Amino acid sequence: MDPQSRLVLEIAFETFENAGYSIDRIAGSDTGVYVGCWSHDYQMHLSRDPENAPVYESTGISGAVVSNRISYFFDLKGPSLTVDTACSASLVALHQAVLSLRSGETKQCFVAGVNLLLDPVAFMGLGRMR
Repeated sequence: MDPQSRLVLEIAFETFENAGYSIDRIAGSDTGVYVGCWSHDYQMHLSRDPENAPVYESTGISGAVVSNRISYFFDLKGPSLTVDTACSASLVALHQAVLSLRSGETKQCFVAGVNLLLDPVAFMGLGRMR
């Protein structure tokens, strides 16, 4: 599992717990999940050794799964999407959640942003561009 997915799932659990929502109370609700996630460093790391790729690599590293794993784990029935707009991903995720609330599509939303930079290769390319 991409460390970003694990981190956001842990944060979602803490968020609901701190808000006083048990898993039973929030399950089945029309809660939306909006996550801004830009980097894909873990995917690049795993692709370096294709002969030993983990069995569940495709579902463990998909950007869409970052938000969908939260919806699945908590049985949330609202929209669930991961936004990748580079540096503005978290803000765009928040904007989408506000639109969902204003339109009545959802009654509540979980919004998060995650960006773990784990692989130096991306920075090497940026460094060459100066």
